[in-house]
Amino acid sequence: AGELANGDPATEGEPGATDGAGSPAKVYKSRAGRNIDKLRKDCGWSFDQLAKRTGIDKSLILGHVNKGKGAHPDTLKTYADAFSKALNRSVTVGELEGEPPQVPPR
Repeated sequence: AGELANGDPATEGEPGATDGAGSPAKVYKSRAGRNIDKLRKDCGWSFDQLAKRTGIDKSLILGHVNKGKGAHPDTLKTYADAFSKALNRSVTVGELEGEPPQVPPR
């Protein structure tokens, strides 16, 4: 998160926010889209790789991430299963739909 023009702190996805390197932060239209994209990046996957790992069409994934399109519960479960396997931890549908878990700093 960066700062807004008025000096107030900006949060991820807020207009005026930065990615920490001074570039504008991506604005997500849904929490699920933001969380899917974050977990995809945590896995080191491209959108093509996510599509291959899940069997979900890339255009549908892009709709979830970039356009905020709702995902069917079975589709969210498919994402969660793929992320769980890749990250060696449990990723739930609730995590995809809600706020990402807060990991304490080391």
